[in-house]
Order: sequence, then C-alpha cells, then structure tokens
Amino acid sequence: MGRSVDSDRRVGWRAGFSQSTDGLLNDAAARVEQPKTAPYLLALGHVILFAFFLALMNMIDNVAIPIALPVVWIILLYELAYRGRSLEDLGIKRQGIVREAAIGIGIGFAMSVVALASGIAPVGGGSSQSAEDLSRVFVFAAGFSFPLNLILEMCYIFAFLAPAEEILFRGYLQNKLSERTSALKTLVIQSLAFAAPHVLITLPFLPVGWVMMYGLSTFMAAAVFGIVFMKRNNNLIACWVAHAFVNSAFAALILIPLAMGF
Repeated sequence: MGRSVDSDRRVGWRAGFSQSTDGLLNDAAARVEQPKTAPYLLALGHVILFAFFLALMNMIDNVAIPIALPVVWIILLYELAYRGRSLEDLGIKRQGIVREAAIGIGIGFAMSVVALASGIAPVGGGSSQSAEDLSRVFVFAAGFSFPLNLILEMCYIFAFLAPAEEILFRGYLQNKLSERTSALKTLVIQSLAFAAPHVLITLPFLPVGWVMMYGLSTFMAAAVFGIVFMKRNNNLIACWVAHAFVNSAFAALILIPLAMGF
C-alpha cells in the first residue's frame, strides 16, 4: 500500500508538473502569437506625432528626413507584427526607467563635457567655418527664430532622432551582430555603420576637416552607446537619453552663439 501511495504521489506530481509546464508553454505561445496592442498604439502615436513635425518641416526649404525613421518603422512592423516580438526585445524596457534615464543624463553630460573640452564640439562654428554652415545639420535651425528653433530641435531629437537611431543601430543591428560575432567586432561594425550616414549627410556642405572630426566623434559616440547598451543588459533607455542629451547640447552650442551674433 505504501508503494502504491508513493507511486500515486509520483504520478500525481509528474502530472501536475506536466500540466504546469504545458500551461507555461501555452502562455508563451499565446504571447508570441498574440502581441499586445500597446506597441502598435505607441508606434501609431509616434507616426501621428511625426506628421505634426513633418508639417512644420514643410515650412522649411531643403529638409532631409533622417533615413533612420522610415527604416525603424519598417523594422518595428516586421518585428512586432510578423515575428511577434515585443518592444523589450528591441531594448525599450520599462523596468527601472527612471534610473536608466538618470544614468543616461549623467553619461550624456559627461560626453558633452569631454567633447567640448577636446574641441570636437565647436562653439559658434569655430574659426574655419561659419555657424550658418554648421546650423544646416539641424532641421529647424533656419526655418524658425531663436529660441523656438532650439526648442523644436530638442523635441525632435528626444522624440524621433535619438530613439530611431538607437533602435536601429543598437536595439536591432547590435543585437543581431552579437548573436554572430564577438563583442569587439560588434562594437566596431555598429559604430562604423552609425558614423557613415552622419559623414555622408555633412560632406556636401561642410569643410572636409570638420567632416572628418565629426565622423570620428560619431564613431566614438556610437562605441560608448554600444558599451552602455551591453552593460545595461540590452536596455536602450540610458542610450536613448544620453544620445538625445549630447545632440541637444551640440544644437545649443551652435544655435545660441548664432542667435547672439558670435
């Protein structure tokens, strides 16, 4: 009788374990097959908000829309709708978001100070080129007067440019590369991929020397963002905030002296 009871217990335990495991597997399958609607609503809201910014951009001549935006929207559609992945898989995680944002502010501030101290970030256009030439890097610099142009530029950077580039180069490209090669090669490749379009968009209208310095600085910044991404357990929030902080600081260093006539 004791053996029968033990046997029954073992059978019951196994059955319960099997049932529990099956339930977990079914729940996981349901999450994959039926993604939550929140990411779609977020993506839709992002597109609608960008439409508002696009209306503002239409007031300006010769505006180039960053290619990262449509590319990222395609990636999001593919990853969310087709592969059934979540935003967290791409690095947009809600856990500890305040802490990650604070870390991002600290990193962005430190990078801005280093760039300013090293001369990588020119104030007012530097001696070899005008502030007007450098201001063409920014979308709203020429179409609106100061300080509205800086405010719009910072909103655009935080809401669109920084997150789009971080999702593309860190959340997607770096994640994919890390599955296939070493951490060092991953950092180098994603940093080169990040620096290349930045060099290409500035090459037509800025001096070659400044473009080379700008390319080097964007490569180094991408490496820093890539390291932060890895150290923060593939969480993009700190990179996003740091990236936006650096770009906004750079915009201020150009647009404020330009408005003051320096």
